Amino acid sequence: MYVLIYLLFAVPDDTPPSLLCPANQTELLNLGETSKNITLPPPAQAVDDSGGNVAITYDPPSTALFTHGTTAVTITATDESGNSDTCVFYVILFSKYISWTHKHKHIKKRKSALV
Repeated sequence: MYVLIYLLFAVPDDTPPSLLCPANQTELLNLGETSKNITLPPPAQAVDDSGGNVAITYDPPSTALFTHGTTAVTITATDESGNSDTCVFYVILFSKYISWTHKHKHIKKRKSALV
């Protein structure tokens, strides 16, 4: 006679999800703009070795208004067990236009230097 015994073990998930950040994003501002809504890319990879769902958040949020200059965006991936991983990429907004105020001050200085 044989007796079969089944044992169930609960193995805790203490491994964070794997997260790979997207590349930095550079955008050009139009004349007169100081900020812009940017569509942030999804992370290139966010997977969990347990096969569960991974929640992804952005800080600042993907709906944020970005201003002229460089803004760090932190992506956090959290699995169903509460383990998380983060990565950072940058949104860079720049303008190729010189403001009239700056240009005007430069002209005034040159005229006064010639007098």
